[in-house]
Parts: sequence; C-alpha cells; structure tokens
Amino acid sequence: MRFEHRDTEIDASIIGRTTFGLLGGYWSKATDPEDLIAAKLNTLPEYVVSSMLNGGEADWSPTTVLRGDPVDRVRRLKELPGNELQVHGSWKLVQTLHQAGLVDVYRLLLYPVGLRAISAGSYTVDEGRSTAVLH
Repeated sequence: MRFEHRDTEIDASIIGRTTFGLLGGYWSKATDPEDLIAAKLNTLPEYVVSSMLNGGEADWSPTTVLRGDPVDRVRRLKELPGNELQVHGSWKLVQTLHQAGLVDVYRLLLYPVGLRAISAGSYTVDEGRSTAVLH
C-alpha cells in the first residue's frame, strides 16, 4: 500500500449513494466551461454503489448504478483497460474496498474542517480495524 499525492489520469470515479447525492446535487448544476473541476466531474463516468438508488434517480450524467456485491463489481471495473478509478468521499465504501485489497493508492486531500462534526461522529478507520502508517 502506497500513500502519495500527484496529478493523475482518472478514467472514472466510484462513489456511494450518499456521496452521489451530495456531489451530484451541486456539480451537475455547475456548467461553467471554464470550471475545470466541474468539466471533469460532469464528463467522466460515475459508478454509484447502491442497492437503493434506481436508474431514474441517477440523473447526473454519465452515471451507472452498481448493484450487488460492491467488491465483485469494483474488481470487474479494475480489470477493464484504462488509467485509474478513484473513490471520492464514501468512507464506508473505502473501508469495504480496503478490506478486500482493492485499494492500490491513497491520495489524501486534507481540509481544515471539523470532520467529526460533519460526519456525525464517523471515522474513516473504525476502532479495531487495520490502520496504516503514513511515511
């Protein structure tokens, strides 16, 4: 497992249902062609891991809802040709993919906000689970 930060060539992102609702609600309406982040997020494929979201609700284009076992579905996506799949937010999904050995690289973007207050007391790494040392 490596921890690094660098510019990357992202082919698609994988997010959970809650993160999809948060990101899609804002970024799908950000249409300024000079906004490079919006342009990237609104053109790259989004894969949403959800058993509850239906295709009609996944209206942030181009979005595909992944149903079934997320480990199996992400493993299949990783087998496709391309550069990189990224998970944005979605701490439960990250935990699941980490435990299945499907995380190759962590790129951590840190912002000075009260994450515990925002996430209702949730942490990315639960007590009793494996943690990693950053070098």
